[in-house]
This record gives sequence, structure tokens and C-alpha cells, in this order.
Amino acid sequence: TKDEINDALRNMTYSPNTDYHGEDALVIEVNDQGDTGAGRAFDGVKFDGVDDYVEIADDTSLQLSESATIETWLNIDPASSDGNFHNFLDKGDNYSLSLVDDGSNDTFRIRLTTTTDTGLISIDTNEILQSSKWYHIVAVIDSHNNTATIFIDGVQEETLSMKFASINTSTDSLTVGGA
Repeated sequence: TKDEINDALRNMTYSPNTDYHGEDALVIEVNDQGDTGAGRAFDGVKFDGVDDYVEIADDTSLQLSESATIETWLNIDPASSDGNFHNFLDKGDNYSLSLVDDGSNDTFRIRLTTTTDTGLISIDTNEILQSSKWYHIVAVIDSHNNTATIFIDGVQEETLSMKFASINTSTDSLTVGGA
């Protein structure tokens, strides 16, 4: 159940190899143990777009401090169309990815938000996303090149240049899903 998944993730710890320098990744896989009934999607968690979410307790491994790549798959429920924006991946002031309702015909945009040492960075895509279709979303925050970029299905959709040295950290939990 959703509660069992959240309980397991709350107690999860991630300890990267202390001698390793470079990139590292935290991958969370959910297995439904063969239960492919209602509420399951491709051996994962199905969110109804109303109030379902997975919450992962704060850990230093989830703190993005200089540069990062955030990657997810997204299928938008047409019921999400309400004229607002909804965070679907949120770590407070550290980083968030949001779905922005375009206001008509079940069309949406993606918003990346992060707070840096020089202020807030918020970038929206120009690409209009349709509901009921899978999209591969990648957001790159790069303090070395002073850019924030969003890719949709492998295509660079939007880049914002802004001088910053670091990304603010947050002790908030990482929330995936929600409303």
C-alpha cells in the first residue's frame, strides 16, 4: 500500500562510497510483487493526481549543492487541469519540478524551481504537454556553466542563464507526487 511504501522510504538511508569522487545516483525501484491489479502501473506506484505521494525523509544524499540532474517520467491525468500549478517532485527551497496548467484544453508546461546563493531560479518550458501521454523529463542545474535547463523526451526545451555558485540546501523531505 501507499502507507507501507512511505514507511519503508522514511527509514531509508543512502551512504555513497566515501572514496568515490564524481557523479552518483539514487534510484528507487518499486516492485508490486506480481500484483498488477488496480492502482499499479508498470510495477510502480500509481498517483491519482489528487493527494497521493511518496515522502522520503531528508538526507544529505538528497541535498543538491552545486550541480545536479533530476530525471523522471510523467503521465498527466486530464483531471489535473484546474488552472494551477502542482509540484510533482519537491525538496523545498533546494529544488522542485512542477506541472503548470496552461489554462485550456488539458495542456500543461513544466517548471523547474531552485534557490541559489544569488536568488530564485524559475524556468518554464514553452513546450505544451498533453494529458494521457508519457513524457521523459530531465532538469539540469549546472553551477559551473551558470545554467538551468529542461529537456522533454531528449529535446532541450528551455535554458536559463544566471550567475550562481551554489544551490541552497533544505531540510525538507523529498516529496514525489501530491497535489
